[in-house]
Amino acid sequence: MKHVLPTGEKLVLVHPLATVVSHSSGYVRIDWQVVPMESEKVRALFQLLLVLLRHTRHTKVLTDHSAMPPFWPADCLWLFQQWAPRAAAQAGCTHIAVVESTEALRQDIEQASASWLQGLPVVVRCFDLFADAERWLR
Repeated sequence: MKHVLPTGEKLVLVHPLATVVSHSSGYVRIDWQVVPMESEKVRALFQLLLVLLRHTRHTKVLTDHSAMPPFWPADCLWLFQQWAPRAAAQAGCTHIAVVESTEALRQDIEQASASWLQGLPVVVRCFDLFADAERWLR
């Protein structure tokens, strides 16, 4: 049976770790699978996401981490130190909304983004609820 996406959404990528949906409001949404977050696959997915951002001309990302296994610390550093600056420079990425159910992880993400993304035009915000993250991006 084929899953029908809501109006304004288009499936743009299917990957072993996640599916990525393009939204007509100008953002892409990462829907994570509940599988181990292998470094090589995480980085490959984000490289593809960079290409998608350029292709769709979307400047915002919504990623819901509430049901996924956590990233390895080295992958988190790679995302903040390498991927996010490239996403800003090469694709004009300006907003990243992270839905994270754990308070400690939300704090870690916000502290890391404030430290590593200082001076870049990328704003990272964490949310308890998907609806709040989506509202912020719109």
